[in-house]
Amino acid sequence: MKLFNNKTLALLFASLVFFSNTVFAIDLFGSDEDKIIWKVGKNVYLKYVDQGKSKSGKNDHPVELNEEEVRKALAALVVQQVEYSDTKVESTPVFSPLQVNLLGKHLLRGLIKAKPDQDIAFALQKSTDRLFGLKTTQLYVAGRAFYKNGKLNIILGDYDRARQEGYENAYDPTHMGIVAYNFDHGKRTKSSKKFKLPLVKAEGVELKERGRRDWFVMDTGVASRAYDLQVRNREKDELAGKRNELREILGEDAVSGTSAKERAKNSKERREMRAEMARMRKEMSEMSDGKASSAQSLEARLATLDQLKKKGLVSDKEYQKKRREIINDI
Repeated sequence: MKLFNNKTLALLFASLVFFSNTVFAIDLFGSDEDKIIWKVGKNVYLKYVDQGKSKSGKNDHPVELNEEEVRKALAALVVQQVEYSDTKVESTPVFSPLQVNLLGKHLLRGLIKAKPDQDIAFALQKSTDRLFGLKTTQLYVAGRAFYKNGKLNIILGDYDRARQEGYENAYDPTHMGIVAYNFDHGKRTKSSKKFKLPLVKAEGVELKERGRRDWFVMDTGVASRAYDLQVRNREKDELAGKRNELREILGEDAVSGTSAKERAKNSKERREMRAEMARMRKEMSEMSDGKASSAQSLEARLATLDQLKKKGLVSDKEYQKKRREIINDI
């Protein structure tokens, strides 16, 4: 009976390993530890992998890049995503802020020591809210990165792959972390079927070739500067929007910061200016009708006309016309 139970257990275990190899792997002993750049558990990592088939030859490795530029270039990777509930198209970043920081830090560490025939494979995790924030789902993105011809290349394989917590709990009930996912890290020779979102056009970022939405080629310096400009413009737009909201709620004076005393002063100056303009225009009208020729000297009429011209209340054409009329009265 004991022998039968042992055989049964052995068969069950073999079946489990065989089945899980299509999607998962039961890692009891660890592997490729010498190729690991950075790792958390079994399913979040950056590691060296073979380059694979490539028509363009070996990578330009090792290479040292600017971390801040790489982070901004990765943040500039934005795709269009359709919300099927209302057919609304929204822009969404390829990597979350945490993923950008992790890649920006550890990818550069890996590139400094990478060999020409090696790529850097990565698998990263992020959290996303579901059911209006009532549930949180863990998602994975996996791919590979390498540097070639002065540009950073990113090829995506798995994208927003949901974590199978039920499977992990069933085959790793003690949470020892022995269930490892078999991620697709993308290929040079074949486009990924798991990432088909269109890229939002950005300076310094382009697709490797037409029809491949999963392969990004980035000039990190150009993309970084373009990202900075985009952030500044977005901040300006947000500030302008907030000011418009305040104007609608509180009025223009509250936004501009004008005090009641200043408003009263400005109002008084506007009234005085309107009165002065009315007086001068009246004098001009009288001069046109010839009524002031006997009451005013020619010099006074010319002086008044000069004042109107100086204050911008008459145009050059009007000034010249009235001046000729006054002189003709001599």
